[in-house]
Amino acid sequence: MAHMRSEGFVATGFKNSADHLVHHVSRSGRDDSLILPIVFLYRHYVEMQLKEIALHVLRWDGKGESYVKTHDLSRLVSILDHPDLKAAQTSPEDEEARRAVRQCVLEFHRLDPRGTEMRYPDKAPIEQLDLGHLMSTMEGLANYLGAVADQMEDAVNLRD
Repeated sequence: MAHMRSEGFVATGFKNSADHLVHHVSRSGRDDSLILPIVFLYRHYVEMQLKEIALHVLRWDGKGESYVKTHDLSRLVSILDHPDLKAAQTSPEDEEARRAVRQCVLEFHRLDPRGTEMRYPDKAPIEQLDLGHLMSTMEGLANYLGAVADQMEDAVNLRD
């Protein structure tokens, strides 16, 4: 269970906020004014959850890189290539899931490389977006990233 001040705990708040907005839009009709905030919240969830994983890996091997100061998702997603994380993924389905998550994270990076584009309407590269599909995709992403974070946290806690 993530601590109240952990990146994972905060990340979950960003995702839950985006989910609530998507539910609101689905009940009350499309509201384009909420699209950028929803995408921003989901992107920030991904960033924070990857930082949570990176911190567990750093605690695990002491050699990992601290990613706390970066907003670069293309750099953050590289933590999923850590040898100890990859070694724990033993099935072809695990590898396929890791590749799919990586692709999704890199798409967020393409849309918003610094984590600032979704805050400004003139910079946001989003025109049409299926919010239901986005929420469904984020659920799968959250399941994967949450499981990886929990796995690393458990490994560190068992060892310590």
